[in-house]
Amino acid sequence: MPGSNRENQMERAEHVFLPALPGQKIIAITGTIGSGKSTVAKILASRYPVIDCDRVNAELLLPGSRAYDALRALPFVKVDDQGQIDKPAMAKAIFGDASKKAAVEGILHPRIFERVQAWILEQQAPVVFVEMPVLFEIGAECRFKTIWCVTCDEDVALQRLMEQRHFSREDAKARIASQWDARKKKAGSTVVIDNSASRQALQTKVAALMERLEASEKREN
Repeated sequence: MPGSNRENQMERAEHVFLPALPGQKIIAITGTIGSGKSTVAKILASRYPVIDCDRVNAELLLPGSRAYDALRALPFVKVDDQGQIDKPAMAKAIFGDASKKAAVEGILHPRIFERVQAWILEQQAPVVFVEMPVLFEIGAECRFKTIWCVTCDEDVALQRLMEQRHFSREDAKARIASQWDARKKKAGSTVVIDNSASRQALQTKVAALMERLEASEKREN
């Protein structure tokens, strides 16, 4: 992603996100592709409110939304017989094409931030989580005091992408290569969760983090 596009996204994020409610802690969940970010989010959802930015993104692609109308105006965005945006075709069109990617992100990201912002202010919980896979790529890390980054070994991610998302080995490698450097994501995060092992091992790690979080809340109160 070109630096200028990242700077533009960063500027939008600074203007869109509002401060948390008094005493409220907002924690971002991000990480590398195939690392298990959504699995961590599901574990956390047993105790805390969690919003999934990918789900918000999917909702914005539905007919009737402002984002849908704006995307339809882009010449490379196609729809099927039911009027639904052809998401695989759009993803293929923008992959590796910086200008097309910037056009789509310029429509979707500000609206995602608006939804997240409104959701945060509706929550009465002292801690809320925002699952944002491309947090670093769009410069949104400046909006969070605490960032949890989920990572895994590259060979593990490769295997998961092929088995769970049915990518070919070549496509999986290309997706991994297109990601922001994992070392930079780790360096910019408050907590790093390695999910290279089993689901049980991950649950144990996240449970320990939740216990630390709750202990911190009690001390602050």
